[in-house]
Amino acid sequence: MTCRAGVIASMLIVFAVLSLLLNESAPPPAVHAPPEGAVFSYDAYAALLKTHVDAQGRVDYGALKKDAAKLDAFIAGLPGLDKDLYGAWSEAEQMAFWINAYNALTLDAILDHYPIKPAGLLSFRYPKNSIRQIPGVWDKLTWVIMGEKRTLNAIEHEILRKKFSEPRIHIAIVCASIGCPYLRNEVFSGAKLDEQLDAQTRKFLGDPEKFRIDRKAEKAYLSPILD
Repeated sequence: MTCRAGVIASMLIVFAVLSLLLNESAPPPAVHAPPEGAVFSYDAYAALLKTHVDAQGRVDYGALKKDAAKLDAFIAGLPGLDKDLYGAWSEAEQMAFWINAYNALTLDAILDHYPIKPAGLLSFRYPKNSIRQIPGVWDKLTWVIMGEKRTLNAIEHEILRKKFSEPRIHIAIVCASIGCPYLRNEVFSGAKLDEQLDAQTRKFLGDPEKFRIDRKAEKAYLSPILD
């Protein structure tokens, strides 16, 4: 019995030593990093905007519906965008990404319900083809971005407004209605974001439906967006 116990003890020591040796020779845990040469492309979305959005920001939704593959291709890349790759971008590039994502997902919500039809009591409150006829369009519909579910409201209020000190984002993201800012027919890019936001703001404030001063009455009329 004593001899058997001694053999077992010896075996346990051998296994312990082998375990230590194996652990020492094992490679260290891999550090998560974006694949070499990893990129994120706006090409499909840029082509869609150029083709189906005019200089006044009007969208040909009928034609866009037939060409939805370009929008689908862009949105399909959002879930798998590597967080480390995103984290390496400049603040302007990150802001441009979220503006582009918001606008693309707004288009996606419309195409999923196009042609938009009246929805119950909402049809008495808003135009029958308004985006507001889509139930939960801003706070219920979700998309996956970098592995996390996001609503349009979450992108606007929890990311764009909270993380970036840039009031002009409200002139860049669109809600697809007449009272909203214009949908730009090009993607926003980090390299020229400041220039693009300035152009959007000037265009928005140059529209008398969104901002005008009645000097005779000494009154200014402002879009509710400026609230």
